[in-house]
Amino acid sequence: KPKLNWGVLAGVNWANATGDWVDIVGYDRKWDTGLTAGLAGAININNHLAIRSELLFVRKGLMLEGDSDQVAKELNPFAMYIEVPILFELDLRPYEYVRPHLIAGPCFDYLINDGVGMVLQNDKRLRARELTNVSSTNFGFIVGIRMSFPARRDRGYIEIRYQQSLDSFLDDVGTNYLLINDDGSAVTMGGPGLPDARQRAITVVMGLILD
Repeated sequence: KPKLNWGVLAGVNWANATGDWVDIVGYDRKWDTGLTAGLAGAININNHLAIRSELLFVRKGLMLEGDSDQVAKELNPFAMYIEVPILFELDLRPYEYVRPHLIAGPCFDYLINDGVGMVLQNDKRLRARELTNVSSTNFGFIVGIRMSFPARRDRGYIEIRYQQSLDSFLDDVGTNYLLINDDGSAVTMGGPGLPDARQRAITVVMGLILD
């Protein structure tokens, strides 16, 4: 008999990006640390398969470290999303203390805020500025593994996920330069042709099933 349950989850992610648009001349890409938190609801189809939907707040970004010829020593473009994953969970053989699951499915991101932190070459740190061309939506997929405990009750769990976007998180601005306004008020990340900037993230979350 199908069974519904719900719970809460929170964790951290390490995010970066791939694609020609984020290969900015004079800057090296680094991983950035962000947050993930929200609610989850699941329905058990049978003893081995469940479908879970989540409503999450997610902050993802990347670090750009500039050489001495650049205006900025460090740039931290970031975006905050409402994220809705639809995940299929395959329950593997339970062990005495933990129950492993494989998880996979699509996810949809809706942008709620964005910006870029900036440190100038003189080590002056500016407050977050506007990042002008982040796309309002993003679509991707998630794969990972979940370890539930205790094995017979599945109340708590730890998950490791890999997420990859399938479309660009930046809009086309027709330039292949990183543009910083003269007053430092806004930053535009650009690239020629069709958008080619896809987010990726490794996320570790802890969850608790409440009912």
